[in-house]
Amino acid sequence: MISCLHMKKLLLPIALLALMGQGCMSSAPTPTPVPVVPPTNVPAPHPTPTPMPPMPESSEQNMPPQDNTTPPPTPAPTPKPSASTYNVNIQNFAFAPLTVTVKKGDKVIFLNKDSAPHTATSDAKGFDSGMLAQGQSWTLDTSSLTAGTYAYHCSVHPMMKATLIVK
Repeated sequence: MISCLHMKKLLLPIALLALMGQGCMSSAPTPTPVPVVPPTNVPAPHPTPTPMPPMPESSEQNMPPQDNTTPPPTPAPTPKPSASTYNVNIQNFAFAPLTVTVKKGDKVIFLNKDSAPHTATSDAKGFDSGMLAQGQSWTLDTSSLTAGTYAYHCSVHPMMKATLIVK
C-alpha cells in the first residue's frame, strides 16, 4: 500500500509537468481574474466651486486711444550765449574803467599801456595776473570765480585800485 506521503511525492512532479505542458500547448494566455469591487452607496465628493474675485478694470480701458504716428523730433538745445569779453586798460597808473560788471564765464582782458610794469591782483585770493610789462595783456576767465565783488589792486603800485563784480 502506498502511503499518503509517497503519493504526494509522485503526484507533485506529474502535476507540475501537466501545468508546464499546458502552457506550451496553449497559444493564448490565460486571463487572470480581476476581483470585482461592489459599488458603495457613498457618493464621490464633488469639488465646491470657489467664486472668482472681480477682475480690476484694465488701465487700458481708461486710457485715451494711442496715436501710433512718429513723434516730432526733439528740438536741438538752445545754445548758450557766448561769453562776452571786457577790456581793462592799465594807463597813467590807473585801471580804466574803475568798476567792471560781468557774468560768470565772461572774460576780462587787462592790457598794460604804461611804461611801468603793473599787476591785476585781487585783494582776497581770487586772481593775480602776475607782472605785466608795457604792451603785455592777461585774460581772466571768470568761470573759475564765484559770483561776488572782487576788489583788486596793482601789487607794484598799491594806490592803483579797482573793482570787478561777477554776477
